[in-house]
Amino acid sequence: MAKQGPSTQQRAQQGVVWLIFFRLLLAVIAIAVILVGAVAQSEGWPAAQEERAVYFIFVFIFLLTLFYLFAMRWIRNYYRYADHLFAARLNLNSYTELNPRRFDFSLYASGEYTQMLEREWEED
Repeated sequence: MAKQGPSTQQRAQQGVVWLIFFRLLLAVIAIAVILVGAVAQSEGWPAAQEERAVYFIFVFIFLLTLFYLFAMRWIRNYYRYADHLFAARLNLNSYTELNPRRFDFSLYASGEYTQMLEREWEED
């Protein structure tokens, strides 16, 4: 059976998420550039130093964006690796399977159990 791609609604939701992400990214860049300009003016930085600070901001934010993109892709597919690692770890060691018939216990809802405890405490 062929694997189906995301539905139209899922694609629209992903598009909205990306739009919000890039708008936030642009806002962070704008705020950072404004802050660098304000600091440069108040400290009397030369133009070259101010330029370097702005380039640093762009590089830093670009690297953060790349990290975010790769991290999101990895997290979406992470469960597969975790499942396989868990299965491999179980298969590394032999263990004795427990027989469920050897364990006899009763399950109660919280209200039933509370009533049983009240009756027992009244008898004491």
